[in-house]
Amino acid sequence: MGKIQLPFTASRFIVEIKEYERATTENTIEAIKIGIERYGKPREVITDHGTQFTSEDRGGKESEPNEFQKYLEREGIKHIKARVKHPQTNGKVERLIYTMKELREYYNSWEEVANYYNYERMHMSLYEDDIITPGMAYELKKAKKEEGTL
Repeated sequence: MGKIQLPFTASRFIVEIKEYERATTENTIEAIKIGIERYGKPREVITDHGTQFTSEDRGGKESEPNEFQKYLEREGIKHIKARVKHPQTNGKVERLIYTMKELREYYNSWEEVANYYNYERMHMSLYEDDIITPGMAYELKKAKKEEGTL
């Protein structure tokens, strides 16, 4: 099985999922472009310090921005990098990837898995105290944003 590439989620709503042989900057940009085309541009993206996301050397020093960072900058998307050695920051994404891999054996494609996860699988604590799907949480968040109450 290749690497799952989740360019971004909103309220745990999966906007794009792709599987690649390798996690590369080019694959990451491709996946985020598809997600933006479908659902619009996010204000910010949080990533770990993987080489597809950042131009840091092994010592954690940043050199010139890589293509992913340049893409985000051109698009006006803020890049937030998870704290190093602080798994809680990236914990939701790591748990999501684990869940997606578990669900994959029951579906014919990643798109079917994402559809189930977004629109059928109920989650606690996504919206106040209600148990709702990520799709519902995404739509509620979007409506509040449009109303100007978010």
